[in-house]
Amino acid sequence: MKAFVIFLFVSTSLCTLRADEITIKQRSHAGQAVYMEALNRLEQHDYKAAADGFRQAADLSPDWSKPWLGLAQVAMDQGKVSEAAIALRKASAVSPKNPEVTRAWGRYYVSTKNTPQAEASFKQAIQLAPQWALPCIDAGDLFAFQGRIDQAIAMYRQAIVLEPDHAGARFALGNMLAKQGKWADAQKEFESALRITPNSLLATEGLAGTYIAQRQPANAEKLYQSTLKTEPNSANLHLAFGDLLLSENKLQDALKQFQTATYLDPKFPAAYAHLGICYEMLKDSADAERAYRSALAISRDDPMTLNNLAWLFVTDNRNLDEAIGFAKRATEVAPKVWLYSETLGWAYRSKGDRQQAIAALKKAATLNLKNATAWYRLGIAYQESGQVGLASSSFAKALHLNSQFESATDAKVRLAQLRLKPVRQ
Repeated sequence: MKAFVIFLFVSTSLCTLRADEITIKQRSHAGQAVYMEALNRLEQHDYKAAADGFRQAADLSPDWSKPWLGLAQVAMDQGKVSEAAIALRKASAVSPKNPEVTRAWGRYYVSTKNTPQAEASFKQAIQLAPQWALPCIDAGDLFAFQGRIDQAIAMYRQAIVLEPDHAGARFALGNMLAKQGKWADAQKEFESALRITPNSLLATEGLAGTYIAQRQPANAEKLYQSTLKTEPNSANLHLAFGDLLLSENKLQDALKQFQTATYLDPKFPAAYAHLGICYEMLKDSADAERAYRSALAISRDDPMTLNNLAWLFVTDNRNLDEAIGFAKRATEVAPKVWLYSETLGWAYRSKGDRQQAIAALKKAATLNLKNATAWYRLGIAYQESGQVGLASSSFAKALHLNSQFESATDAKVRLAQLRLKPVRQ
């Protein structure tokens, strides 16, 4: 899913609105009918017809900026950043003080990772059109992405004052409040979003999350059950409900939801991946493998599924060469995720390659310095290679970080045994 859609649609919205339904009203233009048809073509991803239509609309209405914004969107959708900039400059020449154009520049700068210019553009758009909610939402999105939670909340609240029924702003505000642990306030915003856009998956998931955080899992279940009565064919909803049931260890119920999701959408990799996790928790290794392979057949480089299948093979002590291959791919796709390096290290250990195991496990511990399990497993690799001093320090580090972690008892036993042996020089 794209984090930002640059010009014509609201980045945070739960519902898709066309530009002419959300932007500032302007006078009629000669090219308006052609522009609307081009917009329809864009929504259908018919980029050539859309571009031709926007150019025609620009010829018919040379003093109108919207066709140039449309051309910029076509260019951005196709990854043609330089062409988008040319179209935006044309729009700026036609309407230098137009807040829509200024906002479009902001979204362009976001897509090119020029966040200072993006922020400046959004602020300028707000100044040019202080009663327009969308630049406030854009600024909120930018601040949220940067981790500036308080500023994001302020922007979303400002947008809601201007447009109380904007579901996207309500949802985004709920997300930020949830990040601050303000669950009751977040709940109210998600409930508002659902009143505006009933059965929205994102708002439903958000509201369910607040129930879970407030130790009300029964309310979360009722929410999903109620929503599925009106949206029974939503694979995403079945997946989300399955995840909730999985978290409550209701494995057979979760299994049914994941199976339904794969039935409704046979090309839904996440549904197969989560089905694999459920089978694994049910100790059904063969079906877990089949589910993971089905997910990878659709999305071959999904790092979590690659990691999970590799770990399944490691715990079963089978297909170790394949496990190493899958784990390697996971670390290549997501090199900064410590868990994938740990799986790779444990796969090497199972294969008997101690040197490679230590290298991968050391990387895992370095990527997550405060994870006790990572240091514990590194300690085992050192111990098995005869490096007593390094093993002792790794076990001690793990216990210092968390004296109650899952393998703490074994770490204490190993550390005590090592201290009885001379340190290898």
